[in-house]
Amino acid sequence: MLLQSSEAIAKKYGGNKKKIAQAVQAGLLNATEAVLAGMFIDRVRGAAEAEKTEADTVAEQVFSSKP
Repeated sequence: MLLQSSEAIAKKYGGNKKKIAQAVQAGLLNATEAVLAGMFIDRVRGAAEAEKTEADTVAEQVFSSKP
């Protein structure tokens, strides 16, 4: 059996881990594919969160209304 790409599965199910779990229950995916796709989704979410918390640039600090 050829495993599907974690990224492809995440895209197919819109990054929704509940929908991926339902696909496993319906026999559309195997558990290994689902776990790997879930891990991929977690990495993407973590990277997005890290980008939000990056420090402001000097220009952003100077021109912001923060004291």
